[in-house]
Amino acid sequence: MESSQQLLSAEQTLEIFSQRPKAGGARTSTCTELSQRFRVRATTIRHIWNRQTWKATTLPMWTPDELAAGVEKGLCTECRGKGVT
Repeated sequence: MESSQQLLSAEQTLEIFSQRPKAGGARTSTCTELSQRFRVRATTIRHIWNRQTWKATTLPMWTPDELAAGVEKGLCTECRGKGVT
């Protein structure tokens, strides 16, 4: 399988990120459904949700707490280039 970042568009990634379950939600079933729909591994979906991949694309959708955690963890070059401090 090719890199999932090559298989997904930015638009698809934003759709996946927007469908992440709230705390206590049906995370496993949603992840499975999305992985089948977009023909990527469930791990790819979880990495998008957990902000491990596609950070610069999903950044506008992060909550204030996620932004703070991202800053604490260290920002990638692309995020810094978008003015995130």
